[in-house]
Amino acid sequence: MLTALVLLTLLGSAPPIVAQSPVLVVPARFDAEGLGQFLVPVTVRGKVFWCSLDSGGSWVFRLDTAKALAAGLTPNSTGSNSGPGPDVIRDERVRGVTAQLGALVLPSLTIVLSPLPEIVPDMDCVFGLGILQDHVAQFDYAKPELRLFEAGSFQPPPRAVAVPFELDRFRLPLLKTTMRLAGDDSVAATLILDTGASYYGTVLVKRFVDEQNVRRRAGPVVAQASHTPGLALSAVRLGALRVGSFEMRGPIAALLDNPSAGPIHDGLIGAGFFKHFTVTFDYGRRQLWLEPTSPLPDRQMFDASGVEFAHAPNGRYRVHDVIAGTPAAGAGIQKGDLLVSLDGRDARELTIGAIKDALRTSGANRTFVLMRGDAPLTITLQLKELL
Repeated sequence: MLTALVLLTLLGSAPPIVAQSPVLVVPARFDAEGLGQFLVPVTVRGKVFWCSLDSGGSWVFRLDTAKALAAGLTPNSTGSNSGPGPDVIRDERVRGVTAQLGALVLPSLTIVLSPLPEIVPDMDCVFGLGILQDHVAQFDYAKPELRLFEAGSFQPPPRAVAVPFELDRFRLPLLKTTMRLAGDDSVAATLILDTGASYYGTVLVKRFVDEQNVRRRAGPVVAQASHTPGLALSAVRLGALRVGSFEMRGPIAALLDNPSAGPIHDGLIGAGFFKHFTVTFDYGRRQLWLEPTSPLPDRQMFDASGVEFAHAPNGRYRVHDVIAGTPAAGAGIQKGDLLVSLDGRDARELTIGAIKDALRTSGANRTFVLMRGDAPLTITLQLKELL
C-alpha cells in the first residue's frame, strides 16, 4: 500500500521543501575596493579582523603579519605556505588561538602570519571555509550576509539548484566541469570552487593552459598587472563556463603564466561567477546549492585602458603598471605617475574598484590629472575593448 507521501508525489502534490532557519547569522560586507571579497568579522583576543571567507583557503586562517603584530599576537611557531604563485614561503605562526565568528567559538586554531596584498587594505585576513566544515555555510551576496546551519538537518532553499562536488585532501571543493574556449571548442577541467578569487570568472593554472593550448584556442590574450610578488598572469575571454546547469557566457579567465606551488588543480571558479547567486556549501554531503539573485551577464566587463593603480600615500593612487600596446601606453601614462583626479573627481574620493569600473567602458573618454615628479599633466584617454 502506497504511503500518503508517495501517493501525493505521484499526483504531483508533494509538500514543498521548506528551507530551515540558520543557527547563526553573521553580517558580512564586501571590500571597499570593489574586488568582490566577501568579508566576515573574526574576533581574536578582543580584536575584530575582517576576513575573506575563502572556500579555496583549505582550513587555513591567514592573518596579515603587520596587523597581527600590531594587535599583540606573538608568533610561537613556524611553517611554510604556498598559493597561486611559484614560491613556497616560510612563515611565522600563532598556535592555540581561540577565535570567534559571530557567536560561534572556534578553539585551538593556528594563525599563519603573512603579508596580504596592499590592493585590498581593509581585508585583514583569509579564513578558510574548511574550518567550518561541520556546518553548512551560505554566502548571501545580495545582502551581504553569512548564514550557518546545522549540517545534518539542512534543507536547501526551494529555488536552489544542487551541484555535486568532491573534496580533496586539503578540504578544497572540486567541480569537474567544461568550458567553451571559442565557438564550440570545449575542454573538460577540474576547478576549485573558490569564493576568495577576486573578479575573475575563472583562473587557470599554467600546466592546464599549456596542455590544452588555451592561448591559441581561446583567442586574444592580454597581459595583466600582478600585485603578488613573483606572480605573472594574463587574461583571455572564454566562450562560456558551465557550473551545474548554469552557463556563464563570455567570462574573463586569468591565465597563470608561471607554475603554481599550491594545490589548485586545473584552476579556480571565482567571485566573477559566485556574486550572481546565494551560494551554499555543504561539505558533509559534498553539495553546492546555487540560488540566482541576478542574471548572469552575456559578457563579463573587462578593463579597456591597460593601466593598473595601487595605493599611494595621502589617499591617492600611483600607477602600478601600464600594459604595452594598450590605450594607456599609447597615451603616455607611465608607471609611477600619481593620480590626482579622474574625470574631475579627486582621487581621494575614489576606490580602486571605482577606478576599475570607470575604465571598463569601451569607447568612453576618461580624463586623468597626474603628477609625474613635480610636474602636473592632463591626459585624456579613449578606452578601447581589449578582450
